[in-house]
Amino acid sequence: MNSNHILKGNGFAYASLTIVNAIASGKGAAFAIDLKAKARVTLSRGESKIEVFSRENEDPCLTKICVERCLSALADKGYNTENLNAKVEITSDIPVAQGLSSSSAVANAVILAVLDAFQARNEFSAEEILKLNVDASIKSRVSITGALDDASASLLGGICLCDNLSKKILLRKKFPKKYKAVVFVSKERCYTKDVNVQKIKILKNPISFIFENLLRNFSKEVLFDTMLINGLLYSTALGYDPRPIYDSILNHAITAGLSGTGPAFYAIIPEEISAEFLAEMKKFVNGYTPILVDIIR
Repeated sequence: MNSNHILKGNGFAYASLTIVNAIASGKGAAFAIDLKAKARVTLSRGESKIEVFSRENEDPCLTKICVERCLSALADKGYNTENLNAKVEITSDIPVAQGLSSSSAVANAVILAVLDAFQARNEFSAEEILKLNVDASIKSRVSITGALDDASASLLGGICLCDNLSKKILLRKKFPKKYKAVVFVSKERCYTKDVNVQKIKILKNPISFIFENLLRNFSKEVLFDTMLINGLLYSTALGYDPRPIYDSILNHAITAGLSGTGPAFYAIIPEEISAEFLAEMKKFVNGYTPILVDIIR
């Protein structure tokens, strides 16, 4: 790359919804949905400055760390990454601070965009990309455990069960066919760094039990039960009214849960009742906006 040459790259990644929140036990599970974060990166020789542009005006710390870590990893593989200016433009249709893994998706998108700029995507495994994501998430304090479960679902799609503390993917599965998700987006926001972790740790034993049961006895029925139990337990610990869960199931959802540390809830419904369910739930969920989304199987 000469002094006048400009490199450009693009990347995107998906939002995810929680099956088991990892904060209580260190192990978690998530699945991908069709809401995307996109990143466009422009690199040029200069003063090693990183600029971040986002419509949400979120803290740029995570994005900057992702760029720095990615450039360092590229340098380790022999790429010339010295004295680079980086301009990062982020667009996203993922509501922020709702528990929908917007940070994990942005991190994945930024890392993929930087690799794309160097035409180096094929030189990095999914494990290497996820390690960059997890390390950046912990350093920037957007995640307590590194959120490997969220990051994996965001990058790879489908269902991912992970040991976040040992940074291992334990199981990957496709989501069952013929379902859609309805996400109940709150007017409020909740940032993971503000959560009372000690209060959540009280849930360690029951959360560990439902995670291990899902890992050992994975089935559609166990999957849906796990979402429900996790949602009810975390709703109580975090002080949310769980009525969106109950109202969803009373209106023919297969299951429902809380995503991340909230405040967004979600429901899983058969594809054929999507329109009716959405219309009906608008009568029930005051303070929430229901959004129908596809599941990335």
